[in-house]
Amino acid sequence: MRLWLSLARLDSRNLLKLLITVNVVLAFYQLLSFHFISKPAACILNIRPSPLLQDDPQSKQIISSISDDSRSLKFSSNALLTNGEKGEAAAVAAVGAAMVASESLNAPTISQLTYRQRSAWWTTEQRNSYIVIKNYILPETKINNLQLSANESQNDVSVTLTTQGTFEFLNHVEALCKRWDGPISVGVYAPGDDIAISLELIYFMRTCRHECVARNVTWHFIYDINHGPDKDKVTYPEDYVNLTEFNCQATYEDFFAKHPSLYRFKNKLPYPINVARNVARLNVKTKYLLASDIELYPSINVVKMFKEYLDREKANLVPLANQNVPHVYVLPIFEVNAGVEPPLTKNDLIQLVKKGEAIFFHKWVCDICQNFPDRDKWIESIPSNDSLNIFRSAKRLRTRSTWEPLYIGTNAEPLYDERLTWEGKRDKMSQMFEMCLLNYDLLILDNAFLVHAPGIKHIDPEDQKRRSPFIKRNNQVYTTVISKLRRKYGNKGNNQC
Repeated sequence: MRLWLSLARLDSRNLLKLLITVNVVLAFYQLLSFHFISKPAACILNIRPSPLLQDDPQSKQIISSISDDSRSLKFSSNALLTNGEKGEAAAVAAVGAAMVASESLNAPTISQLTYRQRSAWWTTEQRNSYIVIKNYILPETKINNLQLSANESQNDVSVTLTTQGTFEFLNHVEALCKRWDGPISVGVYAPGDDIAISLELIYFMRTCRHECVARNVTWHFIYDINHGPDKDKVTYPEDYVNLTEFNCQATYEDFFAKHPSLYRFKNKLPYPINVARNVARLNVKTKYLLASDIELYPSINVVKMFKEYLDREKANLVPLANQNVPHVYVLPIFEVNAGVEPPLTKNDLIQLVKKGEAIFFHKWVCDICQNFPDRDKWIESIPSNDSLNIFRSAKRLRTRSTWEPLYIGTNAEPLYDERLTWEGKRDKMSQMFEMCLLNYDLLILDNAFLVHAPGIKHIDPEDQKRRSPFIKRNNQVYTTVISKLRRKYGNKGNNQC
């Protein structure tokens, strides 16, 4: 009789162990398969062992090896686990095994399995005929094993580099962030299928390339209303990307070779460069920003030196900076021969100019577009590499009506006219005309510059022919904009524009 009772107790214990094991396996199976059977969401697995389990020596050893933060583990239902998450998942499985292994009939199970719907962190809007996804991919930083947006604690005295591009130019962002000592905001034009391949390239860069891409860069997406999802049906960016397929030995050329024909080209869609420029600008977290182009690499330490310069300006120690006149801070632009490493400092730049390996930007395409006053003297001035000052003050008057400077400013400056396309050229001139009407001073910095990715630009007759209808339209828009601006400002505007 005693033997029968002993066997019965063993059977019930084994049965309980079996039930616990099955439940744990089913729970993990549902977590891992959730991606395939329902709308993407995120869930949280909370492990709260009871005192009985914590008193068990084997369980206590396993639990103590798991950090407090790891006891509430996040699993993304639309992306496979990373190596770190796999390790945490293994720890969870070990705890489950300890539960099953416990000799006590009262051995606890996972006490709470809860699902929490992941909310969208991005916002969408319609800008004329385009849909914009703002803050679609945020920069991340690791704090106590939790991923937080770097924008949440962004220092307002920094300077954000804002830029824009399409799939085939996004690789330049890595070069930008390696040089720029501040946050970066990028507007990506990606209609149709281009959104998926652009996201794939961005996540490759965040995973496999320089850490600054994941740490400092915010990405916004733009596409035509009829060439992408409805703005209320945008899903998580990871849904477009298989995070397990990245080969970190791959090159950018490998990515571009996989996608030789873009949706944008197949559908003959013009690039709304000014929409992307404005989106990148309007979503910065800092007061100051540099609205630049994606192939223009900045010299190093600009943010650090600019902040130190601002302290002197606020103390009225910069005579050329008139506090009663609106002003921005201009960076001269250069280009270098193919195969030449873009210079990091002005001393490096001067040496390349002397050797004939660097010239002012667009010298052989539109020299007057970057011909600022006394530019040859700018090359001859050699300031200390760790300081920044004003070389000279200038105006964008009718005598320099084609000058298109790039500058550090704020969002108080006029936006770019979004009807002007990249293909039609002259996309920044109307904005500079309005700044002339507003009597802006253009303060040219003495120790900061931009340099185009290697390769000297020359006029391409075939490209000009292809762009001809867009140039005609941009010219019409430009003329209309100028007339409206003259009427808007009237006698109040600068009459020398």
